[in-house]
Amino acid sequence: MANYLNELGIAGADQAEVIQLFLAYYSTGKFTNDRDATFGRVQDETALVVKCNAAGAITSVAPGPHFQNGDVSALRTKIEQDLLTPGPVQITRQILFSQAKTEGFYKSEGQFQIMAVPADSPQPKYSCSDYPSVLEVAFTSSADFGQNVTRGARALSRIELTLIPLLPALVRMQATHGGRVWTQGPSETAFWRQEYDQVGYIVPGGPQEAFSDIAGLSPMAVVPYQEFYKDHQHRYNTFKVPDSLETSLGKIARLSPENHEKYLRAAYWLRQAGLAGPFGNSPSFVALVSAVEALMGAPVRTGTCESCSQPISIGNTALFRNFIDAHTSADTVPTKLKNEFYNMRSNVAHGGSVFRADLEGRGMTLRGSYEQHRFMTLHDLVRIVVYNWLQNVGSREIW
Repeated sequence: MANYLNELGIAGADQAEVIQLFLAYYSTGKFTNDRDATFGRVQDETALVVKCNAAGAITSVAPGPHFQNGDVSALRTKIEQDLLTPGPVQITRQILFSQAKTEGFYKSEGQFQIMAVPADSPQPKYSCSDYPSVLEVAFTSSADFGQNVTRGARALSRIELTLIPLLPALVRMQATHGGRVWTQGPSETAFWRQEYDQVGYIVPGGPQEAFSDIAGLSPMAVVPYQEFYKDHQHRYNTFKVPDSLETSLGKIARLSPENHEKYLRAAYWLRQAGLAGPFGNSPSFVALVSAVEALMGAPVRTGTCESCSQPISIGNTALFRNFIDAHTSADTVPTKLKNEFYNMRSNVAHGGSVFRADLEGRGMTLRGSYEQHRFMTLHDLVRIVVYNWLQNVGSREIW
């Protein structure tokens, strides 16, 4: 069977974008598993058969029964024009929420900028709320509208995850589809207002060719990183940045693809820990341990059993404890507590336990108080571990 992989010029293109292009060109697609897909012009028609390897790279593009003679030429042209030919740099934007009010701006040249919303925009009335700011991110555009939208969304998501471990005050980026929830509050026409309304925050503006003008804004306050990552006041009072932020961003850029993937996975779990917090400590606790596991790697083989010849590896609890020790000061957390972290995570993740506060709500118990102590200790510890891992690994790698 013919393989048009080289003829289509797929090797130099983003593989996910190629799959999106196939789907847009043929209109329908059927994904049998994570490695095989077929595409056709109508449902249940097969014009193209695509195979990928475990890493997601396309290994075969073969014609199906309904393949047409002009498809190769048309697909090659679209891949060249829409995926391989760089378009002009565009700026996409989204609302970023944090636990500290944004005043001024921070700009990482050529990558992104965070700036305060306009002065007349609404702000929360209470501290530690979702304070809005505007995140603008640069990306290389595509001539195809659908690919362009996807590139912008991916660029925003990548920067959000990149910043989560570095700026603890960040909560999340506004979701594209916020849905509806019940809202309530004072009313001028009734005793109390209750509405089922759309979630979201809007600042006028959309995709543009350059970053927004920041001439009228002052730079965000910069704090020595030793103070920033130690003192909660520097994180949550007003939006500030550590003086090591650009250095950290440079280290992220130098990570190998494997370690960059690890960093983004750890950042994802840190974000999920924050989002899950209002609904319970149990899922948040599991997410915090998962953030460390994302960086740990596979268990280390230490030898072979003389009796059964099976490989001997360091257990997950010891691996977790050793990883924390390698990226924190020796006396940061007692060994007993580090073991309890992983054991508690396993019990919760496999359904064997739930934090008492999540089951019983209000009230004070010895077990509940100690669980809360473990949760808060782990919460602060994990951010230190992820940050120190980046500083250690990022200093060694030049990719």
